Amino acid sequence: MRKLKRIITSLLTLVFALNAFSQSFILGCVQDAFLKYPLPEAKVSVLLAADSTVVIDSIPISKSHRSDGTLQAAEFVFRPERKTCKYLLRARLAGYEDAYQLLSIYENDKSAIKLDDPLELRKIKQMSLDGVTVTATKVKMYYKGDTIVYDATAFKLPDGSMLDDLIRQMPGVTMNNNGEIFVNGRKIDELQLGSRSFMRGNSKVLLENLPYYTVKDIKVYEQDTDLNRAFNEQIEKKKFVMDVNLKPEYQRGYIANVEAAGGTEERWLGRAFLLSFTKNTRYTLAANSNNVNESRHIGSSDQWTPQSMPNSLLTTHSVKGEIDYQSTDKNVKENLNVDFTSSRNEVEMAQRNELFLPDNPLQTTRQNSLNKENRLSLGNKFTYIKPERFMLTTDLAINHRSYSGNSSMLSEQYADTLIVRQRNDGFNDGKSWKTHFYARTQPYLKNLGNWNQYFVFITELDHASDENQQAQRFHINDLVKPSNSKSYNSNDYSNRNLTVHTPIFYGLKRNRYYMNITVDPSYSRNKTKDWLYHPDTLLLPSQLDMLQAITDRSNSYDSELQNFKGDVTLHFDRKQILSSKDYDWTRELLEFDLKLSSEHERLCYQRGMLDTVATRNSMLLDGSMKMHFYVKKHVNRPVHLVFGYREYNSPLLNQIGFRDDATPLVVRLGNPDLKSYNSMAYFEIGHQDRSTSGYSLFTYAQFSYDLNSISQSVSFNPTSGVYTYRPENIKGSYRASAMAKVFHTLDKDRHWSMESSSNGLFFHSLDHTLLAGETESHVNAVNTLTLYEGVYVQYDKGAFNIRATGDITWRHSEGKMRDFETLNVTDFKYGLSARYTIPKLKTTISADGNMYSRRGYGSAELNTDDFVLNASISQPFLKGKLVARIEAFDVLHQLSSTQYQVNAQGRIETWYRSLPHYFMAHLVYHFNKNPGKK
Repeated sequence: MRKLKRIITSLLTLVFALNAFSQSFILGCVQDAFLKYPLPEAKVSVLLAADSTVVIDSIPISKSHRSDGTLQAAEFVFRPERKTCKYLLRARLAGYEDAYQLLSIYENDKSAIKLDDPLELRKIKQMSLDGVTVTATKVKMYYKGDTIVYDATAFKLPDGSMLDDLIRQMPGVTMNNNGEIFVNGRKIDELQLGSRSFMRGNSKVLLENLPYYTVKDIKVYEQDTDLNRAFNEQIEKKKFVMDVNLKPEYQRGYIANVEAAGGTEERWLGRAFLLSFTKNTRYTLAANSNNVNESRHIGSSDQWTPQSMPNSLLTTHSVKGEIDYQSTDKNVKENLNVDFTSSRNEVEMAQRNELFLPDNPLQTTRQNSLNKENRLSLGNKFTYIKPERFMLTTDLAINHRSYSGNSSMLSEQYADTLIVRQRNDGFNDGKSWKTHFYARTQPYLKNLGNWNQYFVFITELDHASDENQQAQRFHINDLVKPSNSKSYNSNDYSNRNLTVHTPIFYGLKRNRYYMNITVDPSYSRNKTKDWLYHPDTLLLPSQLDMLQAITDRSNSYDSELQNFKGDVTLHFDRKQILSSKDYDWTRELLEFDLKLSSEHERLCYQRGMLDTVATRNSMLLDGSMKMHFYVKKHVNRPVHLVFGYREYNSPLLNQIGFRDDATPLVVRLGNPDLKSYNSMAYFEIGHQDRSTSGYSLFTYAQFSYDLNSISQSVSFNPTSGVYTYRPENIKGSYRASAMAKVFHTLDKDRHWSMESSSNGLFFHSLDHTLLAGETESHVNAVNTLTLYEGVYVQYDKGAFNIRATGDITWRHSEGKMRDFETLNVTDFKYGLSARYTIPKLKTTISADGNMYSRRGYGSAELNTDDFVLNASISQPFLKGKLVARIEAFDVLHQLSSTQYQVNAQGRIETWYRSLPHYFMAHLVYHFNKNPGKK
């Protein structure tokens, strides 16, 4: 048997030698750095040196033995592509630190290359003292070129924690209730799983269902698009992504979890999740049914402000599924996605609105509504790449929505006494269809001299249809001139939209210089019909007879808007290759964009006696220049400068002289003298300073000036209570803002850390405002300076985590009008959050308590103190597979569902029916099957 093995080894060596004349081979081995013995269990991967997040290949390791049968070496062979490129070899083995080696390949290499040095793995340092094992502290975050890497295994979270619990603990990362993620103030374009899109960008499914214990690390970087990868050039702008990478043992088989919960106030929740992998295919199924309407987490001390309270009772049932295929070489991708959601939303609201005018005009409103909705979406995306020759992408999405609802409202207006009382009742029924089709082809072109050429052809088609029927009843009591009127309105609304978009892209590249020209013709047509009827009862149009006899001609309209648009865009950029000891990566130096838009619009509009055709021809400019500076000694400290100017059209309908008084007490007018476009200029500067020693700094400043914008003028009739709105041009508003965010570890073991966020905003706002003694609005200026400072200090060691937080927002508003009362208001918060897991029992106790305070408001009702206390306790069973958890929200019943708002025209107090305090018990079961363990 040993003789046979030696013969096979000799034959393989001969084959490699013969092939070496036609193609190069890389030969290497893996061993322990101290004992120098082979490590055949190690995993060797080939990474792209320019972007270490891109894995080119995984290399199998073979064993070679001595004549006595003992292990001699753990060897691997890598066959690179025949082109000049830099690779990064990585060896990885549990219990060892990763080992890397940079490798340069040149196109004319045709011989076998043996690595000068083996890949040597060093064990993670451990010491045993009287039975106590001390392990080296893991670094939670570090930089690898332009990539931020968060080591998930360095965060100690309790059993049952999900991906969103992990992300909320990562330095420099914030996440809002909608699942939007920001890293150092920059929004993540896409949350990915294993460098692949997940659920067509629906991040909440992954955040709420992927168990934390399955995650190896999370990387944040700018990712090449498929087009850039296909031609090995940056043709398109990269995406800013957060890439979740699973531990190797969870990259095969399936991961699943089921959760059930019930609580006080009739709260309940049920959830199931299945994520399955084969070598190239990923299957995902997620189901959720709940009436919780809550995405905030206990222990997240920055999300329990009174302003973030849910303002309705929402019940949701949803099922989502996805099949995602990707070939080993990533050249073929296929994604099928289906999503069904059914929801029921109950809203109960009471509002008090007081204007800063003589006699203190006051309006009170009570409203109840119930809305039901069903949504179904189907999507399929296919990508085929033939490297440096051809690329094809198609994307088809179909969406259907059906909805219905009913509402009732009681509104009263006061001067010194009650002047008008209005009661509304109504219901609606509707459905809509939307279809989106996208196709892109990229042929290969030969070089033009020393320039590389690129062509991209894109076809994009959108079609939408919306049909809606409404019925409303208005009952108005005029108490100034005593009268009582009752009217019924019934609306038959339809909207159809078609858009065809066919850009052609041509690019040239030479060395590190790149430019492209895009010609983008498009056509859109939007047909809208809204017919208003006045029946003598509360019925939908489909339930009425003789519609012509009860039609309100002056408030019924039929319009068709056609838009022919052509954009020509010029883009130029210059790049730079920056090098470190281990790898190279690309930096942007200069980017320049200039877009000219020629637009022809034609609006056919018929309303009552008005029957007109309006046209508009416009030429719009949009340009920007971005400059990036790097200090050679500090390549991790870039400075970015941006200058820009933008023009965009306002809706053409605003320039039609129509009158809309379909809604009682509200009149809307058009303005034929309105200028057609808005314009603004802006400037931005940003700076990053980061190091591997647990310190990072991000600063940013921005200034923008509105050369022309649109505001709604308003007039008020105190006798009838009617408000009339009309669009007007306005210019001169500007904004200046600055922010800084710093994260720093405070001790060498990185148990103590702190983060500080500071920002300031000065807003010179011009708007139409009603002044004391007048009923017609005038352009007035309000200068508002807002300053914010937020700090947290955290201690995190093993199973114990405690965080002290505090922030303060000060707002100074000073109006130029004669009756404006200067406002100096302060909102501040301080509190603690803590989490501790009891050893051996593994019981986790979490709590957070925060005081939210407001000072300086003109009304005593606005100056509030709200102390919010939340707590939870969880216990794992069956080796962590089963987790029981009890949560208590707003234990002291201090959180109010009343919101307050103050602006230049008045103050508003709004109350919503919600359930701010409740107890809830959860039971979560995790299970997985991973063939990779065998």
